[in-house]
Amino acid sequence: MDSILDELEEMASGVAGEVPAADEEAIERWRYLFSYSSKEVERRIEQFRSNLNGSRILDFHWESVRIRESTDAHNLESYEYSLKLKSEAANDTAVRDIAGLVSLPEVISGTGNAVHKIRIIPGLPSEPEIDPGRMAARKDLCPSSRCPTLGLDTTLPQFRLPHDHALVKPAQDQCQVFYFVYGTLTDPERLTRLLSLSEDLMLSPATVRGEVLQNWGAKYKALVDGPESSSVSGSTYEVAHKEHEDALCRYETEMYEVLRCDIVMLDTERVVKGLTLWFVRQEFLD
Repeated sequence: MDSILDELEEMASGVAGEVPAADEEAIERWRYLFSYSSKEVERRIEQFRSNLNGSRILDFHWESVRIRESTDAHNLESYEYSLKLKSEAANDTAVRDIAGLVSLPEVISGTGNAVHKIRIIPGLPSEPEIDPGRMAARKDLCPSSRCPTLGLDTTLPQFRLPHDHALVKPAQDQCQVFYFVYGTLTDPERLTRLLSLSEDLMLSPATVRGEVLQNWGAKYKALVDGPESSSVSGSTYEVAHKEHEDALCRYETEMYEVLRCDIVMLDTERVVKGLTLWFVRQEFLD
């Protein structure tokens, strides 16, 4: 199987042009982390860099990893490679979660080099490890109150339900629901790739009121409470499948939480009950 992967990586390298050579810092880091010989480490680095189809961690998720655990020996590239080694021996469900995929990946059988197996197995946990940067945003919608709702203190009397049997929507397990998105997710192509769709999504311009956008990690967008007069512009789309919602929550990570919200559809001025992802780790705001 290594020979097949090598050929594919070489093909990708030919398409992309010249692959950056392994520098001294990368060589020393990889030798320390993966116990490769001087000759082999350069080949491994160049193969990894030339593989355009390999899974990559977004800068956003790398920041989350660095916050959650000590990764001083790694940089982003070496950490991605360590996940690649673990995913080769993990089951297909774990690979799906690590890569943030919507569907299970295709499994290709083949033979490998025993030397590689000896190197990989000692570093594997007893159970498949999920990349901490891919832990999903929390979704815990109360069935008997409006909690949690964007911009509302649902403990106040004016926001309580009129009776115990009142239905609150969206519900926790509701499949078809409008999501308000902002920042990078307003790009239809990015959202289409995230959800593994064959055609581009149709997004509608929308706003939510009483919120503002702030930055965290120097460049990532965080939806947080603001003055009542404020509003945030973005887009909305209707999530039709739980797998799509799960992919969205994995993309935003545990730094966010799913909240109910009122979404104003700008093309019709209609207000719909929907959901959005609200930034919970406000101690990390810039």
